[in-house]
Amino acid sequence: MTKPISKWSISEKAGLISIGTHQLYVSTLGPIRMPGNPLLIVFAGANAACESWKPVTSLLQDTVRVLLYDRSGLGRSEHGPHRDTGPMAADELSMLLKAVDLSGPYVLVAHSYGGCVAREFLHLHGKDVAGMVLSETGTETKCQYAEEQYRRQVLGDCPLSVIRGESAFSARRMEDVSVLDAQRRAREGMLEAMGKADEQLKREQLRLSRNSRFRNVPDCGHDVHLTRPDVIAEEVGWVLSSLYTVRTKRGRVGLAKSRLFVRIYQALGLS
Repeated sequence: MTKPISKWSISEKAGLISIGTHQLYVSTLGPIRMPGNPLLIVFAGANAACESWKPVTSLLQDTVRVLLYDRSGLGRSEHGPHRDTGPMAADELSMLLKAVDLSGPYVLVAHSYGGCVAREFLHLHGKDVAGMVLSETGTETKCQYAEEQYRRQVLGDCPLSVIRGESAFSARRMEDVSVLDAQRRAREGMLEAMGKADEQLKREQLRLSRNSRFRNVPDCGHDVHLTRPDVIAEEVGWVLSSLYTVRTKRGRVGLAKSRLFVRIYQALGLS
């Protein structure tokens, strides 16, 4: 039997890890991860600690090895010496993964601003990223390499799920019943226009992969991972299943043959 690649791949483990300049909080949980098996990395939103992802990880902990971490200055992580930017956060995550000896392949799951950090990480480690789930991302400043990633369709055939909550959901729930009909119609028209622009922006991210799907969730707002953790878990499940098999045009199940997929298949004894 092949040995696990890191002590962080065996049992539930958490703690502060030094990346040279300061310490970041990291935790791993889920099944024992063997070499070649995907590691799920969660990128929380702005000012959010990884603790907020427990509703999702509780649904995934029997399925895939999960890594949660707090960016510098958030949650239990120490403040770093540098300004918190997407590229800096991606660099620090790279150092953290090296410190805990957790190599790819990786599946990235990001929310809101975390999508910017995930896209920067994708630029640094594209060959090790096997799939992505982007939940309510794309509304922040685009990463430096966004257009290049779209042009190159950087994920290739690796699976990508883009999740969109209803941006006007909270606003409609808080609607004042005393508002005049004319005002309500005007407000509804504005919300509809904003919703269309928001959906277009999020659908743009599908260009990252030739194997992508879009999931619209009309019954919740921005924090899909808190109000509908089942949706995140289902999309992660789709990404993982897509890594192992793809359907051919004839309806037969065949194995996708990319370098990343081959590594995963070898780990599962399928190649």
